[in-house]
Amino acid sequence: MLVFVIVKQVLIRATRGNPLVLLLTAFALLAFGSVGIYLAEHGGNADFATPGDSVWWAVVTMSTVGYGDKVPLTLAGRVVASVAMIGGPILLLSLVGAVAVLVYDEWRRTVKGMSQVNAKEHILVCGWNPKSRDAIDELRLSRKFRKWPITIIDDRIDTKPVEDAKVTFIFGSQPIRACWSGRISARQDSPLSLPRMRLP
Repeated sequence: MLVFVIVKQVLIRATRGNPLVLLLTAFALLAFGSVGIYLAEHGGNADFATPGDSVWWAVVTMSTVGYGDKVPLTLAGRVVASVAMIGGPILLLSLVGAVAVLVYDEWRRTVKGMSQVNAKEHILVCGWNPKSRDAIDELRLSRKFRKWPITIIDDRIDTKPVEDAKVTFIFGSQPIRACWSGRISARQDSPLSLPRMRLP
């Protein structure tokens, strides 16, 4: 188990959690396992008679399924099998972890108002106060603006204040100053400027 943890940490640090590098490493390990087991076993082991059998064995072994229908008999084959058995799960876990981190980071950027917003025919809410939620609810009831995207810009709240898939949030003092002064570069209909009120 200790070897598994050490190899996993080395792999994650070497690839820096990059899913593309991990995917390429997985393909390299698959190629190594398939070719290595074929060269080591195909002469004296009927289980590895074709390259297709070897690829199937490598996929099954690396994915931790391990049916046991094909077993290496030679020392070289067992060494290849050991590398595939240890490397496969490590790569699989590392790849899943790297993708999860990417998804989480994107979600966090969106909720914290740090992602880029590109929108057309959208409503811009400059500033957030207790009446802003009522204004958004009213817009959602209107026939014209029901499906329009809404962008909230504020520098006093640190997370997206409403749970609505069509509402985005931008945090920061520079965007809010540009919004209040009418210098927003994005094309929009007239911004909905709500008077600043102290948040409770």
